[in-house]
Parts: sequence; C-alpha cells; structure tokens
Amino acid sequence: MNQLILQVESLEKKFELYLPEKKDFLAFQHINFSISQGEFFSISGPSGSGKSSLLKCLYRTYKTTKGRILYHSSTYGIVDFASLDEQFVLDIRSTELSYVSQFLNVIPRISALNLVAEPLIRKNISQEIAMERAKEMLSRLHIPKNLFDSSPLTFSGGEKQRVNIARAVIWNPSIILLDEPTASLDKQSEKIVIDILLTLKKNGSTLIGIFHDQQIIKQISDQVFLLQREE
Repeated sequence: MNQLILQVESLEKKFELYLPEKKDFLAFQHINFSISQGEFFSISGPSGSGKSSLLKCLYRTYKTTKGRILYHSSTYGIVDFASLDEQFVLDIRSTELSYVSQFLNVIPRISALNLVAEPLIRKNISQEIAMERAKEMLSRLHIPKNLFDSSPLTFSGGEKQRVNIARAVIWNPSIILLDEPTASLDKQSEKIVIDILLTLKKNGSTLIGIFHDQQIIKQISDQVFLLQREE
C-alpha cells in the first residue's frame, strides 16, 4: 500500500455574505478523506455542492473555518495546511503542489512559452532545457508553434486551458489539483490531457480533480468522493 500523502479531517468552510445584512453561507462541512501517494482522487457532486471551494481550501486559496488538512510534505514532514504559516504554504506550492484553475490568469506581456517554462526555471533547470521542454509540452497539447511567443490572452478558451495545464504539470509536482481541467476542451485535446495526467500518476504524482464526465471519472479514478449540496 502506498504511503498516505493527504488526510482531511472534519473540514468545514463558511463564507460571510452581505445581502445587505451579514449572513453565513455554508459551502461544506464534515469532510473526511485520505489519499495515498500516486492515487487519482476525483471529487464529484451536483453544482453548488462546494467542489471548487474544497479544492481551493486544499490549495489554501481559501482558509477553512474548521478542520485539518494534513499534508505529508517531502520537505517539512506532516504539516496542517489549513493553519500553516503563509511562508511555508508558498514554499510548498512552489516545490510540491500545483493547481489547474478553470481560468488562466497571466501577465499580458508573458509569452506562452515563457509561462510554461517558468516552473522549471524556478526549480533551477537551465533556461535552455526549460524552453525545450516547454516547446515539447505545448506541441504535445497541439498549441501551434506560431503561438509560442504570443501572450495566451489572445488565445481561444481551449488553447488557454491547454497552456494552463502545461504550466501546471510540466514540473512533475507531488500533488496536482485540477478544477475541471477538460471542461473547455474538444475530445481530441481531452484525450491528450487525460493521457498526460495518467502518465504523471504512473510516475508517482498524486492527482485530485473535479470532473463532470462520469466516463472520465470511471477511467481515471482510484477513489471518488461525492459531495452533496448543503441545505
């Protein structure tokens, strides 16, 4: 049995809303699960059940209201990501933990090639090698070569998402969080992305993803966690 890499215990997230008076909105509560290294863990459930909010809590974009996220870090050992000091959160994100959002946010003047190569350069891989690997990854994801030096802001929705995925996975992170990574892709691109993710899994990465397509979930998942909408 593979070693545990993530344990979620009694996790809860509430948002404070002002409509116009203050009101608490419960996104989810009583969330418990554990994931072993190298597993593909899918999060499923109806719209509004808190799937994206849960993923953002695992990445610490959102801070949880209650509970613990015990991450087995290769650098720091077991840490509670829910309460960990921000400095250590940022370090783990840059060296072990990656996130594929639903939308690509980039600086306008950064080219697609530089954007994808940057995580490798950050890991002290030479710029020349990083650029070559970025070209290979972009080509594999069917980004036309004449777009490599262009800003992804000018790309189609599907092209932006493929660049988003390329940047997140090129450096073989320990854990990859995926928020509907194939939602804006055609079937051919979807298959390429799934093949890349399964290769990463085979090489030891742990993947935690939100998918709506039940066929994809059946194809890739070692575990499926069903979230229900809070009433």
